[in-house]
Amino acid sequence: MSFFLPVLMLICAVVSSPAYANKAQALEIEADNSLEWDRNNKTFMAKGNAVASNGDARVYADALIAHYTENESGDIIIKKIVASGNARTEKSDDVITAREMVAFMNAQNKLDRIEARKNVKITTPNEKATSDKAVYSFSTEIASMSGNVKLTRGANVMLGQKAEFNLKTNVARLFS
Repeated sequence: MSFFLPVLMLICAVVSSPAYANKAQALEIEADNSLEWDRNNKTFMAKGNAVASNGDARVYADALIAHYTENESGDIIIKKIVASGNARTEKSDDVITAREMVAFMNAQNKLDRIEARKNVKITTPNEKATSDKAVYSFSTEIASMSGNVKLTRGANVMLGQKAEFNLKTNVARLFS
């Protein structure tokens, strides 16, 4: 049985206010097993094949915990989503996987950046990159990678300690 929780319903006051009417974008969270709203800790938890969708970007994991704050009017504003267990982010044909992943939201309720740690893998239709850590910006489509970086395209392999991988232009820069 699949549960569905449109977080937009929970933050409708923010979305419907004139200041946010054209800026905010719906964030939807779904899960196969359970959805929980903890008002004391200001979190939403989704368990079992959990997915957070925001425009053309999605965050998947065995469990997702969305942390929020409330403004003076009591409107709910999602700040970050912690993904644990088989964490994966997809945008178009680009995929980021890691053992630990945190997605941060911006003021317009859109995914802003991903911080991934432990066994990070970034795959595009033509390249694969691995590292210990990565920070991906949705606005620039650039992933800054560090720790045991390996960039692979076909038979070509580059190794280093830091890299900047632009997923929009498919240009990767490796630093020793």
